[in-house]
Amino acid sequence: HANISEALAELRKAVEARKEESEKGFSNHTAALAAMKAEMQTGLANLTTMLGEHKADAEAKAAKQVLVWNAIEDHKSKTTKSLFETNLAFDELNTSFAAAVEAQRRALAAHQNETVALVDGALV
Repeated sequence: HANISEALAELRKAVEARKEESEKGFSNHTAALAAMKAEMQTGLANLTTMLGEHKADAEAKAAKQVLVWNAIEDHKSKTTKSLFETNLAFDELNTSFAAAVEAQRRALAAHQNETVALVDGALV
């Protein structure tokens, strides 16, 4: 009986020691998990902040790009209009020049005819 009681007492001690060791290990693991969770939450908060900053920066750049494209489109429109007006003016100038050349040609032809008639009249 004494051996059994002693063995039982030792077994209880061993079980209690194992229980305390397990509880201590569990407590350490719980603390490690809590620390890891806190670190992950901090990392997530940092990433969220960085993402927000990047998003704001990207949106600002996109807004500037829209302004640039709008300015380019405005200049393109003005340039197209100016080129069209220049082409019209050039066509009008060519037409006017052609009419003036034709009038000069007719005047020269008439003058030549008059000169020939005067020369022919003087020779007769």
